[in-house]
Amino acid sequence: MRWQPAAAAVAESRWRTDLRIALFGALGLLLWDVGGLDLPLMRLIGSQSGFALREHWFVSGVLHRGGYWLSVLLFACVLKNCLGPWRDHALDRATRIAWLGGVVLSLLLVPALKQASATSCPWSLAEFGGSAH
Repeated sequence: MRWQPAAAAVAESRWRTDLRIALFGALGLLLWDVGGLDLPLMRLIGSQSGFALREHWFVSGVLHRGGYWLSVLLFACVLKNCLGPWRDHALDRATRIAWLGGVVLSLLLVPALKQASATSCPWSLAEFGGSAH
């Protein structure tokens, strides 16, 4: 018979794994922002007249608006699972509240990081027909 770790040890392991993934993701974003590789990449697909695919249904509808609505849907699902009478009873209250806290934290951090970042949306740059420098 194999020994099973206690629930607390499993939760601690998952928490550490999630933290490592988040830190590596944040490090990758920081390196991308500092490295300045986005501008040379955008020069391959854009010109002074802008981006040919900017108004394409997939880029504008699925990637931009679809991503926004997907995040709203996921937030609603997490909120329902934390507060609603239909919540998942397989997860304890602390885990559900941690999920909700993580979602709210990301909703607050993403706009703050966008403001602090030197990176602009490519089609906002003057080089591609926008007004930002």
